[in-house]
Amino acid sequence: MLSTLAGAVVNIIVNYICILMLGIWGAVIGTVVAYIVVATVRMIDVRRFVEIQIDMPRFLMNCVIILAQSILISLGMNAVIVSIISIALFCAVNYRLICELAGAISKRLMKKR
Repeated sequence: MLSTLAGAVVNIIVNYICILMLGIWGAVIGTVVAYIVVATVRMIDVRRFVEIQIDMPRFLMNCVIILAQSILISLGMNAVIVSIISIALFCAVNYRLICELAGAISKRLMKKR
């Protein structure tokens, strides 16, 4: 609940400021920033219960990909093409993590046989 409240407050403040300066683009930026705040607060909260390491450069790169995707689609670019490029970039940034996850799933499935 705290993360949602933080996201809502950030969304209202950033939207107010950015819409005055950038118009409709301010709403796009405000919403994406609010989602990033929600994700960050939730990651911090999860760390209280589960020992996880957060790779901040990778997290920030993923946030940049999402922001770029939302801006490009809002500009009227082809949503399918932009989404395919975004997914490819996401996979490239997270390649090592995806491989580790696939390996862990594969091992778990092999144990069940």
